Amino acid sequence: MASSPAAIQKFERNVPRVTYCCFFFDMNVGGTLLSLFGIITGFAYLARSLHVLYNIHAFEMGLGEDDALNNEDDNIWVVYISTMFVGFFFVIVSIFMLYGSTKRMAHHVFPYLIGILLSTFWSIVLGTIEVFDSDMDLALGYFIFAAFQFYLWVCAVSLYRDLIEVEQNPNKPTRTTV
Repeated sequence: MASSPAAIQKFERNVPRVTYCCFFFDMNVGGTLLSLFGIITGFAYLARSLHVLYNIHAFEMGLGEDDALNNEDDNIWVVYISTMFVGFFFVIVSIFMLYGSTKRMAHHVFPYLIGILLSTFWSIVLGTIEVFDSDMDLALGYFIFAAFQFYLWVCAVSLYRDLIEVEQNPNKPTRTTV
């Protein structure tokens, strides 16, 4: 039987709980879809980073005069190596989520909760930076993306709480089905 620490249980009671993931999917199906989307997104980050790093000269030639990466101070290598790290991170935590949602193991869902929360926080930071750079359209896009990620985080927390209930009392009827 798995049990959450008291601080996490207190925090979980304050987080909204949804019945359906993405408004009409069962929680286990929604968790599986979220993890598959995370795996695809992670591989897309990896592929884009590897493509740019492999063809760095062609990428630099395509930058415009006013492009943010076209400064001598900016290092394209750092940007795309960090993007590669983010992609790898998303693949790993999404694989944990996929395994946890299909095998009904709450502790495997927890890394995804941390990953999506960090990603939401980072989107808010980037949006705030864009506000100060006076690019309001991009800032709005980051904030909308952060709100969407927060909703997905609430879905994942609901799945986590459902799976904790199943682990604590396997005979109890649950809201989730397989």
